[in-house]
Amino acid sequence: MTTKTPSFPAYFLSTLLLIPTLTTACGDDDGTAETGVEASTGTDASTSAAASTGSEESTGADESTGTASLEIIGEWYEALSPDDGITHVITEATWEQSSSFGTSLYHIDAFDDEARWVVARGDAANEFFPDLYSRFDWTWANNVLHYCTAVFDAATPEDAIAGAASNPDDLEMGCGGFPWSPLVSAQ
Repeated sequence: MTTKTPSFPAYFLSTLLLIPTLTTACGDDDGTAETGVEASTGTDASTSAAASTGSEESTGADESTGTASLEIIGEWYEALSPDDGITHVITEATWEQSSSFGTSLYHIDAFDDEARWVVARGDAANEFFPDLYSRFDWTWANNVLHYCTAVFDAATPEDAIAGAASNPDDLEMGCGGFPWSPLVSAQ
């Protein structure tokens, strides 16, 4: 992938996203979440802290073990300029973003691989929006992972899930009026 200097809107978006990170996401059609949060449609989340609402599903669970697996686990790099960027390390439990601006850690509360979103609580030590919830949406285009911080300051996981939807069909302006951020594998 060729690295290019982002345009003003892309740079502004990246800078805006760094404020909560130094900090993109969509709701799903059936309301399921993979770990611990009941989506706003009332369908039950399945892997941890599932409430009894009648419909218990696990989208993306490993059938042999019954555990969910987040699709985008790995180490990723987001180029902000030819000489600067953000390293994203995503595990089942956390999403860490590190750059020359600093490091922010998010504790994953829920995710849905089918709907392609992660809801995570900002670490108490984060400089911006500590202990608030973010929703990171992701999509794939031409085998490139793109993410959008759709929500960065929700009081609850449910508020983050219910936040404004991003548009994965519009990578130029579909992230709250800004471009989605491409991530390349750093592994």
